Amino acid sequence: MIPLLLLALVQQPPRLTVDVRRQGRPVSGASVRVDSLSHQSDDRGVALFELASGAHTVSVAAIGFLPETLSVIMGARDTTVRVDLAHPLVELEAITVEATRTTRRIEEEPARVEVLAGADVAEKTEMRPADLTMLLSEMVGVRTQVTAPTVGSAVVRIQGLRGHYTLFLTDGLPLHGAQSGGLSLLQVPPLDLKQVEVIKGAASALYGPEALGGVVNLVSQRPTAKREVVLNQSSTGGSDAFLWLSQGLGPRWGITVIGDGHYQDERDRTGDGWADLPGFTRAQVRPRVFWTGDNGGTLMVTGSYMAEDRTGGTIGLAQAPDGQPFVESVRTRRGDLGLIAQVPLGLRSDSPLLNVRLAGSRDRQNREFGVIPELSEQTILFGETSLGYSHAGIDWVGGLSWERETFHSPQVATLDYTFTTPAVFAQVTGTPWNALTATLSARCDAHNVYGTYCSPRLSTLSKFGAQWTLRLSAGGGIFVPTPFTEETEPIALSALQPLNGLRVERARNASADLTATFGPLEVSSTVYGSRIERAIMLQPVPGDTTGRVELVNSTGSTDAFGAEAFAVYDRAPFVVTAHYSYVRSSEIDPTTGARRDVPLNPRDNLFLDLAYENLAHGTWVALEVDWSGTQALDNDPYRLESPPYVVAGALASQQLGKVKLFLSVQNITDVRQTNYDPIVLPARGPGGRWTTDQWAPLAGRSVNGGVRVQF
Repeated sequence: MIPLLLLALVQQPPRLTVDVRRQGRPVSGASVRVDSLSHQSDDRGVALFELASGAHTVSVAAIGFLPETLSVIMGARDTTVRVDLAHPLVELEAITVEATRTTRRIEEEPARVEVLAGADVAEKTEMRPADLTMLLSEMVGVRTQVTAPTVGSAVVRIQGLRGHYTLFLTDGLPLHGAQSGGLSLLQVPPLDLKQVEVIKGAASALYGPEALGGVVNLVSQRPTAKREVVLNQSSTGGSDAFLWLSQGLGPRWGITVIGDGHYQDERDRTGDGWADLPGFTRAQVRPRVFWTGDNGGTLMVTGSYMAEDRTGGTIGLAQAPDGQPFVESVRTRRGDLGLIAQVPLGLRSDSPLLNVRLAGSRDRQNREFGVIPELSEQTILFGETSLGYSHAGIDWVGGLSWERETFHSPQVATLDYTFTTPAVFAQVTGTPWNALTATLSARCDAHNVYGTYCSPRLSTLSKFGAQWTLRLSAGGGIFVPTPFTEETEPIALSALQPLNGLRVERARNASADLTATFGPLEVSSTVYGSRIERAIMLQPVPGDTTGRVELVNSTGSTDAFGAEAFAVYDRAPFVVTAHYSYVRSSEIDPTTGARRDVPLNPRDNLFLDLAYENLAHGTWVALEVDWSGTQALDNDPYRLESPPYVVAGALASQQLGKVKLFLSVQNITDVRQTNYDPIVLPARGPGGRWTTDQWAPLAGRSVNGGVRVQF
């Protein structure tokens, strides 16, 4: 018996005790990572690991402290290391990524995820508090594209792919209606956001068919003791008001509530009788309830209701070129509910974790396209359950999801649909070597109309020394045909033929990202390529003279390739951010059959942001310059490609106790598309549209001023 006990003791791996301290006191809740294993320090500031003999890397991070990294060589005996954390000059929050199903620090995530957080979110909120369009412009390779100039609807293009391929989520839930774009992008205020995460490239392996081009995940703030009122006024006739409440209710419960109201005048900046800025009124409210259990379980319940009335087109007695007035209006009423629960199935820190996500939304629209009424209702029901488990340095995630999407319109009943899509997915992340971490994801969706399709994705993270990291990613995805694309946004759906004979789009993409950090300077570069087969495109119905259009599968591939470069220099009190992107994308013209550049993709884009922050005096000043290169145009009688243009903006804010004053000037250069050509077509275009595509701003220069009051 004694020899057996001795043998067991010899075979048991040695234990590493990491003791996290600050000035001799234990630091609880610190994130302690040894190679691919991750634990949090307990109330004693201790995290325990069972490790094999040899060299290991220990990383410790905690909110409000500088991160620490050290090397440990394990022998046959237990080892204890003490890590003393130091406060930084400016307290920083460690950024963790939630959009990839495993909550990891951004530095340890194999998938390339762009994250906008902290001061960047605050800056863009004050420059444009009503919606997300200004916020997303900060990210390289991400472009907000207006799809219907009459009412201002917009989508987000990622790395040259059309915006209807981008999936929008809030805390991982589909709460923005059945269309990821359209008006929903303009109806989400950024005030309650903690950060914005963007996954570029085909992400169907993570989130299904809607994520063919990428994912934008909006991460909401958690409860604190913060209460705030924000008021904003624009020189172009826009008014915004927000109420933000956040409160902890004891050790387990917390709530947040955001309520906001917005008003915008219709504005004709050119005097041609056509509204360059659509008018709208909007109000919404979103409460959230949070709960945390003793064993680490969490629950969040969210809901919202939004009402908006929006109008554009001719103003007053003005007429369209056909001698008749044309007014387009959209009355939107949308509500949603969502739930996220995480339940540890055990008492150990490495116990399996059960995740449950539920969501439902209903979007009702009453649209008037001139004299054509179009009522519609879109609904989404979503449910997902998954199980996550970490063992021997490998993170496993597997689960099931189910989604039901419906669209119904009495005026265009031929476009009605009901899609039901159950799916199974799995993901595994491991570190086969100290310098290499890899994630393999796969998902199979069983669509009730278009059949079953499987999508893979592989991402790797390699580290070279302390400064260099290389991320490689490749994957595939699908996109299911619906009536809603970029090209159908500005037309009447009654002009669209029924969707008959369309096939599922298939995509493949690959990218490589190289990042280096040298003290306060971080630089990165990216190259990428994607190919979509059978892309759905809009064309006039052959032989029809009434303006009817149809969606068809492309006869050739849609290709996009490009490169991006990003640099940020962050040394208090200055932050300098610069990025450049080049994209070349081409597709088959559905009318001529010839290959052409994809319209509205600037081949070159250069962005520069200079910021100064004096924490002692509460002063923030920022200047940004955005240069857009030439864009190919389609169905524009005035030109075949756009000229380059430069848009600049500036922001200044001053903290005075609990009051913050801010003032911004947008589009200082007063660039307007109507300074080059009219926005109104000389005659109705395909589908009955009255405007060209928008390739430059229409609003021109504007000044925003406001106040943020904490109480």
